[in-house]
Amino acid sequence: MFINKKKILNSLIDRFSILILNEDIENCRELLINNEYILCYNTIVTQIYEYDKNIIQEEYDIFVYVAKKLRFKAEEYNILKELISK
Repeated sequence: MFINKKKILNSLIDRFSILILNEDIENCRELLINNEYILCYNTIVTQIYEYDKNIIQEEYDIFVYVAKKLRFKAEEYNILKELISK
């Protein structure tokens, strides 16, 4: 089964673009052009974490889903757990 990593990560960028700077969004898109999928994902996660943006459980679940779909390790998104607002 073919997984379109670029499409999935573009959707992730679009979904969370409101939480990160335009410069970071452009960096993510450039990483995708160069097939740097894990770096793209990590950039999104890191920037949300660094900017200390609150997320809800459903948003965290999106990161988990994408990571599992793309076969990334849990370490790639676990730092977001502490940003989940109650």
